[in-house]
Amino acid sequence: MTLRKLKYTFLLIPLVLVFNCNMNFANYEKITIFEYLNKPEKEINILTAALILSKEIYPSIRFKDYINTIESISQKADFYTQGSNNPRVRITAINKALFQDFGFSYDRTDYMGRLEENHFLSSVLDRKKGVCTSMPLVYLVIAEKLGYPVYAVDAPDHTFLRYIINTEEYINIEVTSGGLEIPDLFYIDDFMIPKNTYKNG
Repeated sequence: MTLRKLKYTFLLIPLVLVFNCNMNFANYEKITIFEYLNKPEKEINILTAALILSKEIYPSIRFKDYINTIESISQKADFYTQGSNNPRVRITAINKALFQDFGFSYDRTDYMGRLEENHFLSSVLDRKKGVCTSMPLVYLVIAEKLGYPVYAVDAPDHTFLRYIINTEEYINIEVTSGGLEIPDLFYIDDFMIPKNTYKNG
């Protein structure tokens, strides 16, 4: 794994805990990811961090283009919910907007995640393809925009998402499969997660 991919992986999970979107994105096009992450936690959000990281690899990008794309997807998903607070309605709405209307999909030519362009938000939004780290990132940015309680979950060599309903209920979202709801047992069996690890969270 390259240093660039390691930097992305390092950022993905910590950033999912932050949901403040009131930013002037253009102000951040000239700062480094390390400068951004030194800001107070309440001033950090996933979209800005992901774009700053993308700009370190693709210096010519302009944040506005990607912000507009996320805004369009988010607006379409919000329209489909018709104001519903039901988690499954919200998930279905994002799925429809992201995968059907905007045509995003898992990059089946890169199962091992070796292509650099599959690891950065800007290139994933440009290509409408990504892998099991970057596709959840796109989904998270949309959920962040909509204010939904969606978080990343780290499994061995894989990342999926979880919509938190309450302290005892949640819905797993497998973004690489079009946002399907997947039970814990599938991940436990498929990734051979030890029972003690699962019980310890």
